[in-house]
Amino acid sequence: MPALNFQKQFAPAILAGRKPFTLRALRKDGRDPKAGQPLYLFTAMRTKQCRKIAEKQCKFAVTISLSWRCVTIATIGMLLKDSELESFSRLDGFNSYDEFSRFHEVHMLMENKQMRLISWVTRDELKEMLEPKNVCYKPGTCHCPACWLERQSE
Repeated sequence: MPALNFQKQFAPAILAGRKPFTLRALRKDGRDPKAGQPLYLFTAMRTKQCRKIAEKQCKFAVTISLSWRCVTIATIGMLLKDSELESFSRLDGFNSYDEFSRFHEVHMLMENKQMRLISWVTRDELKEMLEPKNVCYKPGTCHCPACWLERQSE
């Protein structure tokens, strides 16, 4: 039963369907969430303010590699272009790649950082969402995959 804690800033994007995945450090015991497992998403775990955001099904989980100006996702490929990095960052709940790289401390890395991408959309859905033309700049008012997912959950 993987329970995932999120900072409060990410809750609205998760609920609106604009954040379809999370990145986590690899667990030392190897018990990272796997496709098919239920995911329980919370904010403020282990506090009185703990709140359940949602229950999702893990549909895609893979180890990724982060380095400066490059995100490598096994089975999807390398994201190198500015537009691809911006798309990835926005889908992870950030306003820009610069904000994403500061949060994950990518700008300070001398070598690749391995993380686990845990997604509640399929690999194919994520791949489509990562296409720069599909990034939503007006949430809820367009036909991008994130807005489509939001409308499906209503």
